[in-house]
This record gives sequence, C-alpha cells and structure tokens, in this order.
Amino acid sequence: MAGASPITFVASANWGLYCGATVSFVDIERSTGLMSIETLTFKLEQAERYGFAVLEDASHAIGGRYQGEPVGNCRHSAITVFSFHPVKIITTGEGGLATTNDPVLAQRMAELRSHGIVREAVRFERPAAGPWVY
Repeated sequence: MAGASPITFVASANWGLYCGATVSFVDIERSTGLMSIETLTFKLEQAERYGFAVLEDASHAIGGRYQGEPVGNCRHSAITVFSFHPVKIITTGEGGLATTNDPVLAQRMAELRSHGIVREAVRFERPAAGPWVY
C-alpha cells in the first residue's frame, strides 16, 4: 500500500499504481496544509504488516525545514522527491532529485536512473529483485 496526501501532483500516486500497490491518501491538516500526522499514524498502525512506506513530495519545499530539520532528510519517510520543473523554486527545465537514508533504495534508484547499466561485472547477472530486470 502506498500513502499520499491528496494535495499533490498525480505522479505521487501513479508510482504506486505502476508497481501494483494500492494507494491510500492521507488527509491534510487545515491549519498547516501538511499531511495529518494523526491520520497517517492511524493508517501506519493499520497497514504495518503490508510494508507501508511514506514518500514525501517536497517539490515546493527546497530549503524548507520541519521541526528544525531540513526537508528531505527522510526522517519520516522512505524517500523524499524534489522537482526541478519550470514552475518550481529551482528549475533545470525538467528533472528532479530523490533522497533516502536506505542504502538498498539508493542503490536501486541509481540503477534505475542509469537504465540498469552498471560497471561491476559481478552485478551483470542477478536474480530478479522486483518488476524491473536488466
């Protein structure tokens, strides 16, 4: 199951759908416009056995801080994504950035970024680790 705030771009939900996950939206708090921690906590407790993961859409939060810590530090999420689309704070015309504290996720994202091309001969063949195989 994948969770997402309903105040986001469609891509925040599509990634889960593309991977065969069920997307579960988490309402926002009226006072902050941010994901409701209370609702998220409830959903995490209900879905813990399903391997629920939080993806932060920080596309408009480059340089932002939450409780004194930088947005994108993945303290409360598996992955934080930033967009460099022309309507964002920093733009490169297109593209983006993903941060994570999980070395396995970081490695898989690096492989996907490079279309599965690796230099280490030992990694040319390996058992399928998910829906993508090279």
